Amino acid sequence: MSLDTALADGLAARAAVWVRDDARATLGAQGLALLARSVRALALATGKGHVCIRFEDLEQEPCSAEDWQETLHASGVVGTPSARNGLPFVLDRDARLYLHRHFDYECRLAQ
Repeated sequence: MSLDTALADGLAARAAVWVRDDARATLGAQGLALLARSVRALALATGKGHVCIRFEDLEQEPCSAEDWQETLHASGVVGTPSARNGLPFVLDRDARLYLHRHFDYECRLAQ
């Protein structure tokens, strides 16, 4: 494992813990674990130059894409394009999970 990979993995793991702790009041253990894996995958993807992830980008999830979306929305840290409410993440209509600022960049670029 290269130093860059190790640093990215460490940062992604810390981001996942931070978000999981923030959503603890709204999700059960299984939902928290799914949220943490999603945030970690997103952090790793953005470190590689991607702006979002899809459900399919997660490794071997024991739930459906619909359950994933419901869990993310119930977490209290994931908004929608029309109701972002200052939340750190956005899940769009095509089930792509973004960091809020990257979603804003994509919208501005599209305009």
